[in-house]
Amino acid sequence: MRGCISIVTSLLTLALSVEAQSRDRDRLYLGMKNPACQPSEKATCGADMQIVQAALKSPFALWDFITSPDVGYFERLTAASRAGKVIPATWIPKLLAAQNELQKEKHLHEFGVQRYPLSEAPQYFGLPRDRVGTGIKRTILGHPFLVPEKWIDFPLTDEELKQSPWPFQVNRALAVLRAAIIRDGDPKQNDAVILNFPCKDVETASLLVSLTTQVAASQEKTTQDKPYVPPGVFGAWLNILKNPKTEAAHEYVAGMLDQASANWDCPGTGMIRCPMAEVVALEVLKKQDRYVIPQIPRFHEYPHTLFLAAARFVLSPEYRQHNSLQDQANDANILLYLTNSSNVDAVFPQHLAADDATYQRVVQSFAERFKEWGSIYVRYAEEERPLIERTSRFLSKFTTCRTAPGPKQPAPLKE
Repeated sequence: MRGCISIVTSLLTLALSVEAQSRDRDRLYLGMKNPACQPSEKATCGADMQIVQAALKSPFALWDFITSPDVGYFERLTAASRAGKVIPATWIPKLLAAQNELQKEKHLHEFGVQRYPLSEAPQYFGLPRDRVGTGIKRTILGHPFLVPEKWIDFPLTDEELKQSPWPFQVNRALAVLRAAIIRDGDPKQNDAVILNFPCKDVETASLLVSLTTQVAASQEKTTQDKPYVPPGVFGAWLNILKNPKTEAAHEYVAGMLDQASANWDCPGTGMIRCPMAEVVALEVLKKQDRYVIPQIPRFHEYPHTLFLAAARFVLSPEYRQHNSLQDQANDANILLYLTNSSNVDAVFPQHLAADDATYQRVVQSFAERFKEWGSIYVRYAEEERPLIERTSRFLSKFTTCRTAPGPKQPAPLKE
């Protein structure tokens, strides 16, 4: 009898799953047929601009407007997209605190909104109120919100977005506002505020790296399409790598150096190269982080010390403790290209076995090349050493993320 019940339950679950998948396809077709408008600096999406312009007159009016339960979706997001020059950098902590509050509430009940139809995760089971018990009357950003009794479809069209729960709308609007402040605000003021954030663990350090990188990228339009990373930011990144409480954030720092290394004018040195990025990259390599290696060719002038450290790491026994043979071949391939661009297999064939001899041949080719030419790079690195040491001393003047955290700020929003 139990077996029959189990079979019936399985069949019923399968039927519901097939029905849900079919419904998701129909929903996606609806969304593609009637795509929602995306408010921006230029696109108003039919928003009442008289109301929006009135809100843009002051930071306080704008904040109340964006976070109010009584504002329309497109008016809310249009105002947020144009708020970068109205909301000052000093409000970034306030913004992050609001986003954190919304994220906590979203985790509890998702504002009653189901997942996006194409999400790899399954649809939410149960009901929105299941995880809040009797606490269905919530207070979010100072406003009352009643958790919906049933799920609503993820909004895909203009009309559905207009009818979506107001915290869902505000959550989107604050993400737009955050991007607008970084994009349109004063970079120096933004960095000054962000560099004063707490930097006491991996989470807070990762947020600081992410935000300072976004500020750097925002300046491309005014620096000949090259992100500008000021010395204080380089110093903070280096301190993050050296601080035992934050050094595990090295993967976030490594992912940002491609932008830094593309910077021709390295501030604080007067050199047409990027020794500050090289010093930080060398510290990343000490963490046995391979992701800095593909960025080496992006440096404007050849970084001999970094190349030498990367070569020794790739050919060391420690490399294979945490990385595959294919990873080793890929990195050896990059370094081999830097030594002799005509002696390299730029792209491996697809679908090779994990231990394919092709990978080993590339590693061996680089090992032989390095054995032949390694002494030359040692000499070049020795010539570069005074510059590296001078740059390291220069960056050591910055204290952000070195030891104690700065003034108390809201907990960071998880990226």
